[in-house]
Amino acid sequence: MNGDFSFLKPISFSTCSYMRRHPGERAKMVSEAISSWADLLDLPFAEKYFLDDRSPDFGAFKLLASGHLLGKFTHAEYCTISHAPHSNFGILRSLELAATPYIMHLDDDVFVTDTADQCKEAINLAIHVMENDPAIMGCNLLHQDPSFHGAEWLSDEPYIEHASLFHPKKYFGAAASVIRRELLDRINFAQIMAWGEKQPGIWEALVTNSPKEFVVGAANSPFQVKRTSYFFSATNEISTRVRFQYLVKSKLKAFLGKG
Repeated sequence: MNGDFSFLKPISFSTCSYMRRHPGERAKMVSEAISSWADLLDLPFAEKYFLDDRSPDFGAFKLLASGHLLGKFTHAEYCTISHAPHSNFGILRSLELAATPYIMHLDDDVFVTDTADQCKEAINLAIHVMENDPAIMGCNLLHQDPSFHGAEWLSDEPYIEHASLFHPKKYFGAAASVIRRELLDRINFAQIMAWGEKQPGIWEALVTNSPKEFVVGAANSPFQVKRTSYFFSATNEISTRVRFQYLVKSKLKAFLGKG
């Protein structure tokens, strides 16, 4: 990696993960995803935070250590606050650990599919936009796949200040993103704790006052998720039957492909 890294000085990197007691397909997917971050984590962010969101037996810590990545984080914490099984808690708690003006966040199932230099360019563009336009509160860096992501999260109107960027149709997507820390003031951890099990929505949708406050990154983003990630998320309610059907079809497809 070459070039100027000064734009990273006001940015912290933040992520969180939850691993069930009996690891399965999700643990495999998360392990592969986080392993793809190795070069990204070598970038000189101000701080790098990892939160194990109450995994039984410190499962997320163990997964990170097994990939020799734990040492790449400047701070690794275990969430000791009991909360409902909803993604809002881990994400928001990990974001609030950072004190820098900007925070980069990756969900634990996001894959880095290109070089650290490509990541650097994407992050640099996000910071450039937000430092030059105070109205922009966050930049969604995730590769947009219309066959997978809901239409409300996809690109819509062009962002007039940069030809390769767009505003989202309705909601800001934070799975791979750079945000202003002040966005946390809209809905903070104390607020979602007060809601408990009755969360009115996911955090990034709740803080989207207007799509004009956010931009969606370039189509060739190095940050991607697999279409199967929803089936193996830590908190969704996909039934065992649906998961089993998916796995059987996947194994059958792979078997027939070999033949």
